[in-house]
Amino acid sequence: MWISVTLVTLGGLAFLTRTVMALLAVSPNKDASDYPKPLTSTN
Repeated sequence: MWISVTLVTLGGLAFLTRTVMALLAVSPNKDASDYPKPLTSTN
């Protein structure tokens, strides 16, 4: 049970990280103002 929850959580974090990196790669001028480190606030 807990293993499934952990895998889903890690998968979600990996997906969010991939999405954020893609957005930053597309718009490098917005990353400074639109990226207040959301990954650290969701822990």
